[in-house]
Amino acid sequence: MKRKLSQRLIFTWLVAGTALAQDPTLSVLVAERHGKIFSPPTASTIALPGDVLTLEIRGRCWSNGRSVLDPFTAPSLRGFTLQMDLASYSSGATGSITPVDFAKTNSEALCGPCGGPPLVTCPGNAANAYIDSTRVDYVFQGRAGFAGVQTTTCAYRFAGALFCTPSDCPTVMGFCPLDDQKYLGTIRVQVSANARGLFSICLDGGRDGRGFPLTHLLAESPGARIEPLRLECAAIDVVPAACDLSIVSAVPANGAIDARQPHDPFDATPQGLQAMEVAFSGDVKCVTPAHFEVSKVGVGAAPAVIEATPLDRHTIRIEFDFLLPPKAWARVTFNPWSGVAKRTSTCVGFLPGDVSGDGAGGSADVGSLRACLDSPGTCDLYQSDTDRSGFTTPQDIVRLVDVLMGANMFDPWNEVVLPPSPCP
Repeated sequence: MKRKLSQRLIFTWLVAGTALAQDPTLSVLVAERHGKIFSPPTASTIALPGDVLTLEIRGRCWSNGRSVLDPFTAPSLRGFTLQMDLASYSSGATGSITPVDFAKTNSEALCGPCGGPPLVTCPGNAANAYIDSTRVDYVFQGRAGFAGVQTTTCAYRFAGALFCTPSDCPTVMGFCPLDDQKYLGTIRVQVSANARGLFSICLDGGRDGRGFPLTHLLAESPGARIEPLRLECAAIDVVPAACDLSIVSAVPANGAIDARQPHDPFDATPQGLQAMEVAFSGDVKCVTPAHFEVSKVGVGAAPAVIEATPLDRHTIRIEFDFLLPPKAWARVTFNPWSGVAKRTSTCVGFLPGDVSGDGAGGSADVGSLRACLDSPGTCDLYQSDTDRSGFTTPQDIVRLVDVLMGANMFDPWNEVVLPPSPCP
């Protein structure tokens, strides 16, 4: 079965026939998993039992709503309270996803029953649930205010507010789609060993005993909520970790260098490697994108594996979330968390013009390409199909010279050197 990361749809509509707008929205997003940073954070991911993930709470579009005290003026944000939904921690088929060290810091013995007042012995969990008010994307960054997280209750509560009166508060507007989403808080969570299925980690949309929303945004003080408020959850699909396989080969092969053009002539739209085939030592039915980690050597960021499609019993086609940039290596590692003996990798590089695969572009590569033409079938297309036509033809020699010498809007790749491969 093909396994692909789900995409969350963001619904928009026309306002007054001219502007695109959304309701005020709070989202729980995945910012990091296994050291892989998602930039920007993603609404969904695949995870394994035992994984630690960093989640971020972000807000947007609050000025598209209305204040309950002044429904005719676009509201400016002056405070927020965000409560995690305790029930969402066990929303999968089995097991749980809870804050890191939740059992040690929020046990009933230390803190008392959930829903009751915390005991003085409750240590809280400030190391794993916090608001980093120094971040440039923090909603109140650079303004005098309060930011804190109450972690002595089972359902952690994030809060922030400006120190001001309604008449002198600085304006913190948030319109969509003109303004980017703003950071509101961080929570680190861990997948339990017995977790399986799709979890939706959410903010609590319920109300307290007084009927006041547990999660809300404030425009003025006291109690002027911004409405309506939309909540979006992080979707985390937990799959079994057991997949005792190793990589035996890949296409492109381990150590191969993609020598094709980085874009078309007079068109800067990037071209490059975004998929590869990987063969394993056994049946690949257990393999998912979560079993791969991609690191890179050279320029640009490392892509992530977002899709793993079985081609036959032993072979998977993996797809990356973006193209491998030129002058870089991608190291694809299977079972990266396991011991060194079970951790296997394959590497592929991208250096336009390097037909010979020696890690440097130069005039000798023109001769290498002529040899490919003279002996059909001896070279792979990623070496010899310079213009990415799907065939190796004499036109590829003309394009190779353009690539090396920097003609037709190409950067000159002659004498450009690729770093050493990170794979043995």
